[in-house]
Amino acid sequence: MVNVAEILKQVPAGTKLWSNIFGEVEFDRVFSNDEYSIRCLDAFQNERFFTEHGYYLKRYEEYSECTLWPSKDHRAWDDEALRILGIEKKPEAPFGLQPFDKVLVRDSCDEKWRADFFSHIYDNQYYQCVGCQWQQCIPYNDETKHLVGTTQAPPEKYRQ
Repeated sequence: MVNVAEILKQVPAGTKLWSNIFGEVEFDRVFSNDEYSIRCLDAFQNERFFTEHGYYLKRYEEYSECTLWPSKDHRAWDDEALRILGIEKKPEAPFGLQPFDKVLVRDSCDEKWRADFFSHIYDNQYYQCVGCQWQQCIPYNDETKHLVGTTQAPPEKYRQ
């Protein structure tokens, strides 16, 4: 089961959600260590509580379904839900790269590899380095150092 409470900790109070039972509700807050950890307000400003998994009644979680959703039209807690709620899913750097790691970069397979220092993932699609943004980025190490200045393909384990 998806921990809806963990997702909702990242959104501000007042964010509109959808409940199969109450219709449009406003997210209010997440309580820690509480059986009903998600508090929302319905259209009449009544408090409505849900379990950390978005269920209305904890004792029926085993037999029922989630009743709290990102929107009326999107009833799943997936990457699209994060987008709807305005949450930026932080992309992970490939190969465990950390800021200032030595890397080899290029934009296409017909370009030569260049040395740079890794910074972070930019706009969920580019590798931001000290010098520029790139489309291809691999660690610089004993397995890849021979690639500098060539258009050769990287070792299999570094292919993306």
